[in-house]
Amino acid sequence: MSLMRRLAMVGFAAVLIVGATGCGKDEKKAEQSDRPPVSFVDPPEGSMKLGLCLSYPIADIKELMGGNQYFKRLMPTAIGQEGDDVTGESCAWERTDPNGATSNLRIEVRDFGEDTAGLEKWFADLKSQAKGFTAIDGLGDDAFSVVIGESLVLQARSGQYLLTASSQGSGGLAALSVEQLTELAFKGIGALP
Repeated sequence: MSLMRRLAMVGFAAVLIVGATGCGKDEKKAEQSDRPPVSFVDPPEGSMKLGLCLSYPIADIKELMGGNQYFKRLMPTAIGQEGDDVTGESCAWERTDPNGATSNLRIEVRDFGEDTAGLEKWFADLKSQAKGFTAIDGLGDDAFSVVIGESLVLQARSGQYLLTASSQGSGGLAALSVEQLTELAFKGIGALP
């Protein structure tokens, strides 16, 4: 084999070796996520009929509860079905920190329609069962809050609607305050038809 041919072969082999090392795996690996892919689906039928959940922008609730990437909005749900005596909707948000601490918020509204007497009885029953409740003046037609374990529950009656806001904390995260739940209840009642 001629000298030129040998040099050409060695040069070609050197190009292959250098090219192969330059195309190796990058030292940086793409970050992996254990979260499932995000999918957007329509909320269940009837869960947005009254507009309660739409009155709470996710950015506002996230700022209120904190948690950044540990915060999430849960799917709204319908209460009852079309034709039931009482229907409504429910919204919920939660924060779960890596150390296991949690806090959650749930707001729901029930529409009693023309049965305001039924609503007043229901509300009176709730109030009679709430040991050590605190009345909240100026919220709807009647409102109170009560602490049950690590949960704070606020009940408000306004016209044909019963609004319930509740929050719970555990593992070092506190439930929202009565003032925060009251502000959220005002906003929710104001958004109802």
